[in-house]
Amino acid sequence: MLGDITSNRNYYGTKVYNEEDNILQKMGDIAGFTIKTFTPFWIQGVAKEQERGGSIASQLAPLIGVMPSPSSLNKTAAQKLMQEYGADRLPQGERTQEEQDKADLRRKIYVALRKGDRTQAYQLFKTEGRKAGLMPADYVRIMSKSRVEPLINSFKSLTWDQAQRVWDNASDEEKTKLKPWYLKKKLTAMRMENYQAGAVQ
Repeated sequence: MLGDITSNRNYYGTKVYNEEDNILQKMGDIAGFTIKTFTPFWIQGVAKEQERGGSIASQLAPLIGVMPSPSSLNKTAAQKLMQEYGADRLPQGERTQEEQDKADLRRKIYVALRKGDRTQAYQLFKTEGRKAGLMPADYVRIMSKSRVEPLINSFKSLTWDQAQRVWDNASDEEKTKLKPWYLKKKLTAMRMENYQAGAVQ
């Protein structure tokens, strides 16, 4: 923990505090980081399952020592590949704690909307969103994204080459869901190829 504070970077590469903040804000961030570090694993497990939108049983499991498995263990080959491509698109460099908190809040709102709990989602936006710097337009974008299955959301953002690799690794069930978007990307790629060929001639 002391090493993280000294280097100003936690295990995930997020800054413990913002160097541009005043001393009181820095001390507050360090105190919050210290509290999180010493939070018992079972409490972290319950919080993680709540964030995922898990069932009551999965949320109670950490109380008897059954911790949630890493999400990577539950992903298919296609999902893991899309996760890798998504990570490559993330901005390079360190992420401040404020940026991390903002991303975490977006995810909480998204999970609430995916569960169909619009009241909780709006309360999160109303009570925490403004403080975190979320704008009404951000909430609208999260709502729009929540209406589409995560698998499709991830696939839509891929390039054609990436989409082709994901398609090759997808299961039959995944291909059924992705087929309209796969064909759309394929058609766009063919049109672009024909356009470039005509331009060369």
